[in-house]
Amino acid sequence: MKQEYSIAIGWKIFMYIFCAGIIGIVGYFFIDAISTSSNVPGWTGGFLAAIAFSGYTVLSLLRSKLIVTDDSIIDIGTFTTKQLLFSEVRGYKVFNNSKSEHLTIISKVAGKPNIRIGDPAYIGKGRQLYDFIRGKFIDLDQVAYDTELTEILDDPTIGATTTDRERYLATAKKYTGILNAAGGVVTFWVFIYPHPYPLPLYIAMVIPLIAILFFFKEQEVVNLVETQKRSAYPALTFALIMPALGLFIRALLQYDLLDYNKCVTPVAILFAVFAFLFIVFIRKSKNKVTNVFAGLFFAAIYSYSAIVSANGLLDNSQPTAYTAKVLDQHISSGKSTTYYLTLSAWGPKAAGHDESVARSLYNEVKTGDVVTVYVKKGTFNIPWYFIDK
Repeated sequence: MKQEYSIAIGWKIFMYIFCAGIIGIVGYFFIDAISTSSNVPGWTGGFLAAIAFSGYTVLSLLRSKLIVTDDSIIDIGTFTTKQLLFSEVRGYKVFNNSKSEHLTIISKVAGKPNIRIGDPAYIGKGRQLYDFIRGKFIDLDQVAYDTELTEILDDPTIGATTTDRERYLATAKKYTGILNAAGGVVTFWVFIYPHPYPLPLYIAMVIPLIAILFFFKEQEVVNLVETQKRSAYPALTFALIMPALGLFIRALLQYDLLDYNKCVTPVAILFAVFAFLFIVFIRKSKNKVTNVFAGLFFAAIYSYSAIVSANGLLDNSQPTAYTAKVLDQHISSGKSTTYYLTLSAWGPKAAGHDESVARSLYNEVKTGDVVTVYVKKGTFNIPWYFIDK
């Protein structure tokens, strides 16, 4: 038996046309640059790069293929060839994301590389190839899942019988799912539209604490984060990490601290408390090391986010007002758009500092206008400020 699999013909045609288009477009500007003597070195480099990219792509389309024989799988790439005998294969793993999937054949021989197979949608008879591999080799993700499940169901500390343990695990999964759903919702709420303000910020502070209490109670069968793609142990990732990240981003966007050194002590104290809890009280977990590191990662994010947020949310001090002149304005664009005002000296700040502001304020003022900077003491004596017209 010998079966060859290569890039689907439709994708080959598309990529040939794409490469020809790239060369044509860049070539047009290259010729125009020569005729007008405008930036000839730049367009020469661009044209050569387009030729190199297109040449590599075409060569890859022509050479790349996978060959399945009676006893081996051969992966022929653009410049390399890899081969695994069936007897050298430990199994396979499938990796999925929102846009594509790929399958990797895992070698059990030291020095023999794994073979990665791309999304079946881009391979001629790709589903046939995937079905062959699934039928021929072991699903390592399923093996890992079954091993974990057996470990749980054989644990006498969580139930007297297998039925009791199954019920215990099902209950843990149910409440983990509820907490994760709540964490996902509040993260979106905090990050996208935190109204009625400040309710979502308080909820984002509380949900991770509830998740931690639940974890300590059920740590025999619950993890703080996923330990593998598919695990028999339910994980609290969305209940623990995501609200902390949402709160962290909101704290960065909302609270400008006058002196970041002022927050070091309270943040360090809160981090030390969490670190002590995770290091000392994670004892029954089957994935102790992973959970300790996940807990410390959470503690670092949450400690800063919670301290800075609470410092501003609970601050009832009267603000001190300073006036500053707008020296310049500019916008930074990328994955997000940020609006900056360059201000003259005010209070403890020297002239020339860029301050990020809301788009509405940015559009209200122009260079030469005067704005007011309000400085508040902060609940934990961490001064912070905001700018208004």
